[in-house]
Amino acid sequence: MDDFLSNKIFSVLEINTAVSELINAGFPRAVWVCGEIQGFRPDRNKRHIYFDLVQKDEKSNTVLAKVKAALFANRQPQITKRILSTNGQFDLKNDIEVKFLCEVSLHAPTGNYSLVIIDVDPVYTIGKMAQSRQKIIDELIKLGIIDKNKEVVIPDIPLNVGLITAYDSAAYHDFINELQQSGYHFKVSVINTHMQGKSVEKEVTNALRYFSSSKNGKYDVIVITRGGGAVSDLAWFDNSAIAKTIASLKMPVISALGHQIDLTVTDIVSNTTAKTPTKAAMLLVEKVKCQDEYINELNLRLKDSVDEVIASGKTALEFAARKLEAVIPKILNTSASRLFAQFHRLTSLSQRFMFSHREYLNSSFIAIAQFRKVFFKQEKKKLNNYHDKVNSFDPKGILKRGYTITRVNNKIAKRMSGIKPGDELRTCFFDGEIISKAEGK
Repeated sequence: MDDFLSNKIFSVLEINTAVSELINAGFPRAVWVCGEIQGFRPDRNKRHIYFDLVQKDEKSNTVLAKVKAALFANRQPQITKRILSTNGQFDLKNDIEVKFLCEVSLHAPTGNYSLVIIDVDPVYTIGKMAQSRQKIIDELIKLGIIDKNKEVVIPDIPLNVGLITAYDSAAYHDFINELQQSGYHFKVSVINTHMQGKSVEKEVTNALRYFSSSKNGKYDVIVITRGGGAVSDLAWFDNSAIAKTIASLKMPVISALGHQIDLTVTDIVSNTTAKTPTKAAMLLVEKVKCQDEYINELNLRLKDSVDEVIASGKTALEFAARKLEAVIPKILNTSASRLFAQFHRLTSLSQRFMFSHREYLNSSFIAIAQFRKVFFKQEKKKLNNYHDKVNSFDPKGILKRGYTITRVNNKIAKRMSGIKPGDELRTCFFDGEIISKAEGK
C-alpha cells in the first residue's frame, strides 16, 4: 500500500477529494463548534453568507485559531427562526461568541476547508454574556464602587449637558428634540462615538474623561444614549473599563441605552437610568421645570409681601396726614399768638424807653427794627417749613405723583383677590375720579 501511494501520481482534484473523504470519515456527523464571529457581512444581493470563526486567548485576547464558516441560503430560515425565538436577545454579528452546529467540509474543486453551519444555539451566547456581565458586577461590588456615581447629586438646573452618542443617529435627534421642545435653554455638547463594536470601550471612556475634566468646561451632567437593539448589541456596555470610569467621576451620569427590559453594567453603575433617549431628556426637563415653578412661586410670594408693605405704608401715610391736618392749625395759631404777644411787648417797651431814655431809644430803635426784621424772617421761614411738611404728607400730593386709590363698595381695595368680575370700581386721581367695571382678572 505504501509503495502504491509513493508511486501513485495524484491530480489536484484527486488529492482534494481524498482529503475531503478523510474529513468526512473523521467527522461523519455534524459537531458543535464554539468561536467568535469575525468578518460577518450579510449582503442582500448574495444568497450565502461567509465569515470567520476564531478562537481567542482569554487573557491576551489574541487569535489562537481561525476557520472559514459558511451559512448557505437553505439553512438561513432555520437560523432566523432560532434568532426570533430569543425575542431580541440574540442576533448574529461580529465580535460575539457563538455555538454553531457545523458540518466539517472541504470543497474538492477549490481545496477550501470550512465549517458549514446547520444550526445555532442562542442560549450559549446569551449565557456567556450573562456570565461575563455578572463577573464585572461582582468585581465592582468587591471594589465597593458599584453605587459610587449614585452618590453624586444631579444639579437642580442641569442645563449644561455632555452627550455621548452616535452623532446624527435617531437617539441623538430624539434626545435633542425633546430638550428643544421644552423651551428651556439647554446647552448640549456632543462627542460622536460608536455604540456597538470594539471601539465602544475606548471611545466612551475617553468621552467620559473629557466631559469630567474641568479644563474642558463646566458640565452639569453626562448622558450616554443609543437606540434600542438586541441584548448582544447592548453587551458592549457590559464593560468593566466603562463602569470603572463612571464610578470614578465626580459628575452624575445618566444612562439611556434604549432597552426596555435588560439593564447593562453601564446602567447599573450610572447615577440614573432612563429607558430611552427621550426619557433621559424628559428627566432633565422635569428637573429644570421643578426649579422654574419654585422660582415663580417665590416671585408670587415676594410680590404679595411687597403689596402688603405698600398697602400698610399707604395706611400709615393716610393716618399721619390726617393727624398732621388736625395738628397744624393749632401749631399755626400758637405761633401767631406768640408773634403778636412779642410784638405788643416790644412796642410797650419801646414806648417806655422813649420817654425815659430818648437818646438811648433813638439808637436802640434802629437796632430793634433790625432785630424785628430778622425775627419775623426766621419765624416766617419756620412757618414755610411747617407748610412744606404738611404738603408732603397731603394725600393729594401723593396722588399727584402717580398713585391712585381704588374703592369697591366704598372700601379701599387693598388686594386683587377682593375684586370680582362685575364689581363697580371707583379710582381716585389727584384731579378727579373714574368709575369703571371689573371685567376679569
